[in-house]
Amino acid sequence: MSDTPPGPGHNGISPAMFLEFYGQIRKAKRKVDEVNAEYRNTRKRAETAGVNLKALALMEKLAKMEPEEAASELRTSMRYASWADLKVGQQPDLLAPGDDVAVPQKAMDQHRESIAEDAGYAAGKQGSDRGENPYPAGSPFSAAWDRGWGDGQRVIAMEMGPDSSGPKKVRGARGAKAEKARPA
Repeated sequence: MSDTPPGPGHNGISPAMFLEFYGQIRKAKRKVDEVNAEYRNTRKRAETAGVNLKALALMEKLAKMEPEEAASELRTSMRYASWADLKVGQQPDLLAPGDDVAVPQKAMDQHRESIAEDAGYAAGKQGSDRGENPYPAGSPFSAAWDRGWGDGQRVIAMEMGPDSSGPKKVRGARGAKAEKARPA
């Protein structure tokens, strides 16, 4: 058995190809670093503006759960706190929001569209069919879900690469038939 690595064309890689991939990997890593820096900066600005980041993290965790599961998680946490004799939730209105500030309708609509887009992204990334959009056709939520689905599909395509030979799931096309088939 030889200690010499295989040469180009013999299950090996040429130096030029290696350097090409190495450059691509470094560029991609730089993009990841830039996005991570933007994320950290956004969190710092939010905290400076008064956002409680720990409460936000809990809210994000709960938002990823089904409503029944989230309620159960909160109830169980409160039960554990009670068993540990923590004085959390002992006062009648302690867990109420404590303010009468209404969320402006425009902000709520934008938030709900963002949630729809995130759901579409997750569905697209999981390989779900485009026709599984749960929102009524023509609604802003349907359009947001569809944008997210397309973004999720682009992630799949980028992960597979241009020369992927792996199995590909057939994706549904959104056309006139798909619009009629989807329940309103």
